[in-house]
Amino acid sequence: MNWVNYIYIYQPPTQKKDILEKVMDQSYRPILNLLLENPQSHININVNAGLIEMFSRNNGDDIIEKLKALLNRGQIEISETSAYQAFLPMIPKDEIKRQIQRNHSIMKSFLGDNYQPQGFFSPSMAYTDTIFNIVKEFGYKWIILDENVLKDRYILKHDRIYTHDGLNIFIRDRAQSFKIMSYNIDNNQELITDLNKTFSQEEFLITAIDGETFGHHRVGYERILFYIYNSNKINSYLLSDIPDIIDKKEEIQLQESSWILPSKNERIFERWYSKNNLIQKKQYELLNLAIKTIQGSKYRIDDPQIVNKDIRNIKTSEKTWLQSRYLLDEAMYQDQFFFSSARPAWSMDLIEKGAYLLSEVVRLTPDADKFDKNKSRKLYQDIVLTGIKWQKENTITKMVKQFFEDERPEQGESLAPKLSHEEYLKVLKRLTINMKNSAKAEDYDIAQSFKERINELKKNQES
Repeated sequence: MNWVNYIYIYQPPTQKKDILEKVMDQSYRPILNLLLENPQSHININVNAGLIEMFSRNNGDDIIEKLKALLNRGQIEISETSAYQAFLPMIPKDEIKRQIQRNHSIMKSFLGDNYQPQGFFSPSMAYTDTIFNIVKEFGYKWIILDENVLKDRYILKHDRIYTHDGLNIFIRDRAQSFKIMSYNIDNNQELITDLNKTFSQEEFLITAIDGETFGHHRVGYERILFYIYNSNKINSYLLSDIPDIIDKKEEIQLQESSWILPSKNERIFERWYSKNNLIQKKQYELLNLAIKTIQGSKYRIDDPQIVNKDIRNIKTSEKTWLQSRYLLDEAMYQDQFFFSSARPAWSMDLIEKGAYLLSEVVRLTPDADKFDKNKSRKLYQDIVLTGIKWQKENTITKMVKQFFEDERPEQGESLAPKLSHEEYLKVLKRLTINMKNSAKAEDYDIAQSFKERINELKKNQES
């Protein structure tokens, strides 16, 4: 079987040092060591500039060196992305471009000339036509997206390369990604056998999974990669290898989507912004105020490559503006918006820290209007106090409960072949155990991923 394993590793720029160090020890170092010890193995990795900077600041220089070594050996491919994992559908076009340009500049400064990304990863696999056009404008050859991007309940095929308006579109297989994410580590041989039964040698399986699944969210689960990479029945490739191997192509139409499978009454990007969520409305009001303040400053410097220049000779006010500009880049990280949805994700820590950074952007901009400074401070206070009130009044629990009681996902449901009844029960049991364990550990976003897969599985089995 031919397999492209795409892993997404990420920590918000406000992550606590002890948690970052734990993830580095439990997931990032073991995964990279496994690859170094198995030169026949290949993997696509999404790692953003913000995380590389965090490695550099937090005793993670060895991780950077491992990434460089694997790049030099051609074992890994790192895709371009948003520098601080901003949710691209919700920010202006020029800010999308800046996030990409800044990511490229920072990554190249750490990883050297072998950092030559061929493709693009949009955070949370969010897709819009605007994002597509920017990716194409910047000259990337491919973008990786979720099955949800396919129109008209199209059934994913694995024997061809999909294209759209001149760009290769690589689609992650949702069902198989969840299968690998949820498998019992003690049944690794069963997983390998199952994958080989499902896919022929003429087909490519593309899975995409959070890298933290291997060792952090599931302790010891990095061993599943060891078993797969050491199996002589599975060949691993990079995404950019596929066009050299598969000749068959098919032009497809795409629709707005992310890797979140919306429930029946949910809009595509509602987890990141709902007009009915007071906190999210204020968050975006604050974000837009910060962008307006930065872009409207008379000290603005329109040079996306300034990140690599010596700023010591820049005038004081321009230097202060530049520091505020850098802070805005970081403050756009998507977690603060996603984790204020209570659908089911919620984190007061991420909400408060994100709002604080955005308010600081306005406060620190040298020629910011006094009215705007006061407004940003008020928005920050409103966001935090509303979150505290919701927690105190048990509103979050009610919102999460209501979310789980909503109708099961409908748009983009899996049309995969039915499993045997015995296999269906085994997979259902594994997914249910993992969902409950994740919820118990308050990893609600992970728990929701398992719940969505359970709903897909039940729907497909019952149809």
